Amino acid sequence: MHNLIEIKAIVESTYNKINISKKTRERRFCDARKIYSYISRKCTPYSFAIIGSYIKRDHATIVYSMRRCEDYMKTDKKFKNRVRHCMLLASNILDIDTSTYKDRVDIFWSNLTREQQIEIY
Repeated sequence: MHNLIEIKAIVESTYNKINISKKTRERRFCDARKIYSYISRKCTPYSFAIIGSYIKRDHATIVYSMRRCEDYMKTDKKFKNRVRHCMLLASNILDIDTSTYKDRVDIFWSNLTREQQIEIY
Protein backbone atom coordinates (compact mmCIF):
# COMPACT_ATOMS: atom_id res chain seq x y z
CA MET A 1 0.00 0.00 0.00
CA HIS A 2 3.09 2.14 0.04
CA ASN A 3 2.56 2.43 -3.74
CA LEU A 4 -0.70 4.32 -3.25
CA ILE A 5 1.02 6.86 -1.03
CA GLU A 6 3.68 7.36 -3.70
CA ILE A 7 1.10 7.80 -6.46
CA LYS A 8 -0.87 10.26 -4.33
CA ALA A 9 2.30 12.28 -3.69
CA ILE A 10 3.17 12.33 -7.41
CA VAL A 11 -0.27 13.57 -8.44
CA GLU A 12 -0.39 16.16 -5.66
CA SER A 13 3.04 17.50 -6.57
CA THR A 14 2.02 17.73 -10.24
CA TYR A 15 -0.89 19.93 -9.16
CA ASN A 16 1.28 22.26 -7.03
CA LYS A 17 1.10 20.39 -3.71
CA ILE A 18 -2.69 20.29 -3.39
CA ASN A 19 -4.34 17.81 -1.03
CA ILE A 20 -6.54 15.53 -3.13
CA SER A 21 -8.24 14.22 0.03
CA LYS A 22 -9.78 17.66 0.57
CA LYS A 23 -13.54 17.67 0.14
CA THR A 24 -14.05 20.16 -2.68
CA ARG A 25 -15.40 20.17 -6.22
CA GLU A 26 -12.82 22.56 -7.63
CA ARG A 27 -11.78 21.42 -11.09
CA ARG A 28 -8.07 20.98 -10.28
CA PHE A 29 -8.87 18.82 -7.24
CA CYS A 30 -11.35 16.70 -9.21
CA ASP A 31 -8.92 16.24 -12.08
CA ALA A 32 -6.14 15.26 -9.69
CA ARG A 33 -8.41 12.68 -8.03
CA LYS A 34 -9.30 11.26 -11.46
CA ILE A 35 -5.62 10.88 -12.33
CA TYR A 36 -4.82 9.32 -8.94
CA SER A 37 -7.69 6.82 -9.37
CA TYR A 38 -6.68 5.92 -12.91
CA ILE A 39 -2.98 5.42 -12.17
CA SER A 40 -3.63 3.58 -8.91
CA ARG A 41 -5.91 1.10 -10.59
CA LYS A 42 -3.65 0.60 -13.62
CA CYS A 43 -0.40 0.27 -11.64
CA THR A 44 -1.40 -1.56 -8.47
CA PRO A 45 -3.40 -4.68 -7.62
CA TYR A 46 -5.54 -2.92 -5.00
CA SER A 47 -9.33 -2.85 -4.99
CA PHE A 48 -11.40 0.26 -5.64
CA ALA A 49 -12.25 0.46 -1.93
CA ILE A 50 -8.61 0.46 -0.83
CA ILE A 51 -7.63 3.01 -3.49
CA GLY A 52 -10.51 5.24 -2.38
CA SER A 53 -9.67 4.97 1.30
CA TYR A 54 -6.39 6.83 0.72
CA ILE A 55 -8.26 9.91 -0.51
CA LYS A 56 -11.34 9.51 1.73
CA ARG A 57 -13.64 8.36 -1.07
CA ASP A 58 -15.68 5.20 -1.59
CA HIS A 59 -15.25 2.59 -4.30
CA ALA A 60 -18.02 4.01 -6.49
CA THR A 61 -16.23 7.35 -6.69
CA ILE A 62 -13.07 5.61 -7.86
CA VAL A 63 -14.95 3.69 -10.56
CA TYR A 64 -16.60 6.92 -11.73
CA SER A 65 -13.28 8.81 -11.65
CA MET A 66 -11.57 6.18 -13.77
CA ARG A 67 -14.28 6.33 -16.42
CA ARG A 68 -14.20 10.12 -16.53
CA CYS A 69 -10.41 10.07 -16.73
CA GLU A 70 -10.55 7.80 -19.76
CA ASP A 71 -13.21 10.03 -21.35
CA TYR A 72 -11.20 13.20 -20.73
CA MET A 73 -8.07 11.62 -22.16
CA LYS A 74 -9.94 11.07 -25.45
CA THR A 75 -10.97 14.72 -25.77
CA ASP A 76 -8.56 16.89 -23.74
CA LYS A 77 -4.96 16.79 -24.93
CA LYS A 78 -3.62 18.81 -21.98
CA PHE A 79 -5.29 16.45 -19.51
CA LYS A 80 -3.97 13.42 -21.39
CA ASN A 81 -0.43 14.82 -21.26
CA ARG A 82 -0.75 15.39 -17.51
CA VAL A 83 -1.92 11.79 -17.02
CA ARG A 84 1.01 10.52 -19.09
CA HIS A 85 3.43 12.67 -17.12
CA CYS A 86 2.12 11.34 -13.80
CA MET A 87 2.10 7.79 -15.15
CA LEU A 88 5.72 8.15 -16.24
CA LEU A 89 6.75 9.46 -12.82
CA ALA A 90 4.83 6.67 -11.10
CA SER A 91 6.37 4.00 -13.31
CA ASN A 92 9.86 5.30 -12.52
CA ILE A 93 9.26 5.35 -8.78
CA LEU A 94 7.33 2.07 -8.64
CA ASP A 95 9.73 0.44 -11.10
CA ILE A 96 7.06 -0.90 -13.45
CA ASP A 97 6.50 -0.76 -17.20
CA THR A 98 3.30 1.14 -17.93
CA SER A 99 3.72 1.73 -21.64
CA THR A 100 1.30 -0.03 -23.91
CA TYR A 101 1.77 -0.94 -27.53
CA LYS A 102 -0.51 1.95 -28.51
CA ASP A 103 1.60 4.44 -26.50
CA ARG A 104 4.76 3.25 -28.22
CA VAL A 105 3.11 3.50 -31.65
CA ASP A 106 1.79 7.01 -30.84
CA ILE A 107 5.28 8.17 -29.88
CA PHE A 108 6.81 6.58 -32.99
CA TRP A 109 4.08 8.02 -35.23
CA SER A 110 4.44 11.56 -33.86
CA ASN A 111 8.18 11.51 -34.61
CA LEU A 112 7.59 10.79 -38.29
CA THR A 113 7.29 13.51 -40.90
CA ARG A 114 3.98 13.97 -42.67
CA GLU A 115 5.38 12.34 -45.82
CA GLN A 116 6.56 9.29 -43.86
CA GLN A 117 3.15 8.97 -42.23
CA ILE A 118 1.42 9.09 -45.62
CA GLU A 119 3.84 6.52 -47.03
CA ILE A 120 3.19 4.08 -44.16
CA TYR A 121 -0.54 4.63 -44.05
